[in-house]
Amino acid sequence: MAHAVGPFARLDFLGAVTSVDGVGELRLVRSDSGAIAVVVEDGVVRMAGHADLCDYHSPVGSRIPELVSRLALEVGGGHRFDFDSLPLEAAEVIAKGLELAGLSTDTTEHSAAAVLSLPETFDGYLHAIGKKQRHEIRRKHRRYEEIVGPVVFETLDDPSALEWFVRLHRSAGGEKGDFMDDSMAGYFGELLRLPGWRIDALLHPDGSQPTAMLFGFADEHGYYLYNSAYDPDLRDASPGNVVLSEAISAAIDAGLRRFDFLKGEEDYKFRLGARRRPLYRVVGS
Repeated sequence: MAHAVGPFARLDFLGAVTSVDGVGELRLVRSDSGAIAVVVEDGVVRMAGHADLCDYHSPVGSRIPELVSRLALEVGGGHRFDFDSLPLEAAEVIAKGLELAGLSTDTTEHSAAAVLSLPETFDGYLHAIGKKQRHEIRRKHRRYEEIVGPVVFETLDDPSALEWFVRLHRSAGGEKGDFMDDSMAGYFGELLRLPGWRIDALLHPDGSQPTAMLFGFADEHGYYLYNSAYDPDLRDASPGNVVLSEAISAAIDAGLRRFDFLKGEEDYKFRLGARRRPLYRVVGS
C-alpha cells in the first residue's frame, strides 16, 4: 500500500464513494496479506472511487503484485485496466502485477497532490515559508480581525455543521455551487459519519455562524483537506486564507507532521509551503 493516502483506500470510504458515483460493478479481491477494490464497466477495470472524488488510489497490504495478477486473471481476457491517481509506490506494484499476468503496461504521470510537511511549531512553519508569505498570513489575519473580529477556530460536531457547510458551498455559485446538489450533500453527510472525518470552521466572534469551513479527514499521519467553503459576502476579509492558516496551526499543535491539500496544483497551496506529490496512471492491456 502507498503511504499516507488518508481515507481513500479504506473500505468504508470506498463504499460511500461508489454509492454516489454509481458506476459499474464493485469488486473486492482479497488475500491473506492484502486487498484491492475495483470497478468493472464496459470492458474496463478501474480502481474503485471516481477520480474526481477519490484523491488517492492504492491497494492495501503486502504482496500486491501477486494480488493484481490474480485480479487480472479472474476478470478474464479482453479487459483493459486503467488505474489512475496512484502514488508512485502504488503505480510500481500495480504495473508489476499486470505484467505478471502477461499484460503490457504504460505508466504516465497525470496529476499531482500538494503536501505540506509540518514542523514542530507554527513559528517554525512561518519561518520556513519565507518573509513574503509570512507577512501575507499576518496581514490577512489583521484584516480579518478588522472586518469580522477576533479569530475563532473550532472543530464542530453539531449536526448543524453540515447544514452550514452545504449552505456556504452553494453560496459560491457557478460550478462550485452546482457541485453541492442534494446527492452530493448526502454523500458528505455519509462521510461525516465515518471515523476520522470532521468539519473545522472559522466562526463569527459570537459563535452564531461560520465565515469559512473545511471538510477533511485526520489520522495518525496527518490532516487531509477534502473540501472547503467560505462566506462570499466576507471576501474582503479573506476568511478562506485565514481558516487554512488556522487549520495548519491546529494540525501542528496536534502533533501531526503533514497537511495534505490533496489533488490539484492551485498556486495558493504552494505559496503555503506545499510540495508536489506526482500521481500516476497505469494502463494495462
